[in-house]
Amino acid sequence: MNNNKIRSMPDLIYLPLTIIFLQIIIHDIIFVTFTYQETEQNEYMCKFTLPIEHTAISQFIFRRGER
Repeated sequence: MNNNKIRSMPDLIYLPLTIIFLQIIIHDIIFVTFTYQETEQNEYMCKFTLPIEHTAISQFIFRRGER
């Protein structure tokens, strides 16, 4: 019984961490591609969409963890 609880805890911890890690990598790639483009509109869009998407994903993971 105790071994099952100890083994299941890292699975619960690693899943949100891997999701956050992948999201950071994806957002960094998006940020780099947007900043290398010359138009200011893409950089303006990038600065607004990146924090909003990242906070929404982190709040979604936090709410799943509360259940």
